[in-house]
Amino acid sequence: MLIRAAPETIGTGSYRSGSGVFAATALELYGPELVNYRNVIRTISVLHDGDRWVFNQEGNPLPFENTAQYTAKTVRDRFTPEILQQYLLALGLDAFEESFYLPAGQQAVLIYKEGPLPPEVTTLSPDFAK
Repeated sequence: MLIRAAPETIGTGSYRSGSGVFAATALELYGPELVNYRNVIRTISVLHDGDRWVFNQEGNPLPFENTAQYTAKTVRDRFTPEILQQYLLALGLDAFEESFYLPAGQQAVLIYKEGPLPPEVTTLSPDFAK
């Protein structure tokens, strides 16, 4: 699973200058079925690409989704961090609660991909793939 709930931090700086990131709310669920090279079974996202807001969804809706929301007139309202939180709770994940991640005193391990990404993969900000 990939989740992203990033507020807009670009401010008045230029995207090319690398200062800040564009807003994005995203949920990707991965599964064992070979759906595409990433095995993504469901994607829902809204992001600001610098010029406009973009909504995307792929795969079959999950039983708890409010798909009527995806037709909201304002694109950024189609999938908000609040909706993401509702969906995660329906999946049994309280990812917006700090205590969800580790009990007090525990340690974590960050796993990240090194090396090039496939050519069809794009990132949401210049520092997202670091």
